Amino acid sequence: PRADPRSQRVRAWKNMSKVLGFWEDDVQFFFTVVSNLSAVPTIIHAFRTQRFANAVIFMSTLFISIMYHVAELWSTRLWGMTAGQWHRLDNVFAILSFQALFIYFADFKKPRAEDLVRWMSLSLALLCQEKAPWVVQYTVAPILFTVVCMLLKWAFTRQLPKLDKTNTTIGFVLMLPALYFFVVGLEDTRDWLRMNHNFWHLFAGLSSYWLYRSKDEVDPFHFKVN
Repeated sequence: PRADPRSQRVRAWKNMSKVLGFWEDDVQFFFTVVSNLSAVPTIIHAFRTQRFANAVIFMSTLFISIMYHVAELWSTRLWGMTAGQWHRLDNVFAILSFQALFIYFADFKKPRAEDLVRWMSLSLALLCQEKAPWVVQYTVAPILFTVVCMLLKWAFTRQLPKLDKTNTTIGFVLMLPALYFFVVGLEDTRDWLRMNHNFWHLFAGLSSYWLYRSKDEVDPFHFKVN
């Protein structure tokens, strides 16, 4: 029978891990932290544009992601919580990050309308994750709810947000590898050093920065907003 190329790659990764020896956990920790730091520019941008709700969500997502992966890596409790508890919080704030993105693209002109959608989305995310945090449908449903709210806002107001084509295109292009590595990284046993999952962090963080500059009319490499 023909050898499975994926199995061969896994064996190659494992052989490399033997060379690294006890440094493997330290290397995984390093890449986990570095990949999560790709969200820092987005956090800075959120503060500069006074989108404080988004800034808090992104900071919490970064912090909780690191705490979850560290607790899982060293099989320990952090702040009295297990890796499973941190994982559930990681799911919640990952959902909130995507919800914040679609609320941003909805381009609400009335703060009260934006607050309504944000709090409804948050409530649904918490309910779904308490119900079944490891079931994909209960992860996707709260995000789809916000997408529907965005589409309804566009339909009723007959207004689309004015977007910078370059920033928006770069953001969505970077999101493609992010989603790819997220799906591939779901197979923990085939993801040595959780590199696929770390690439998900890296590309998602980079993508979010460009997407959140999509309504800016300035050079995206400068932290200056009109």
